[in-house]
Amino acid sequence: MRDYWTRQWAVVSPHVEPVTFDETGDGAVAVEVIQSVFDLDGQPLTGQEHGLKDKTVTHVFRLQDDRVIRFDIRDAA
Repeated sequence: MRDYWTRQWAVVSPHVEPVTFDETGDGAVAVEVIQSVFDLDGQPLTGQEHGLKDKTVTHVFRLQDDRVIRFDIRDAA
């Protein structure tokens, strides 16, 4: 996860605001978040090609021994 966030924060400045927390049928934790993405100067993105944008998404965390072993992002339903 550290590598993922390090790469992402090198090109954009994201902000997520948690909306809901749910446990999935297989025991993962699903967190619906409002995602806002800015450039490194704190300005809204324009002309972007990497697919990040302001929208609601779900962060899915799979845990083992109180550690995140998998993290997925999916479009909110």
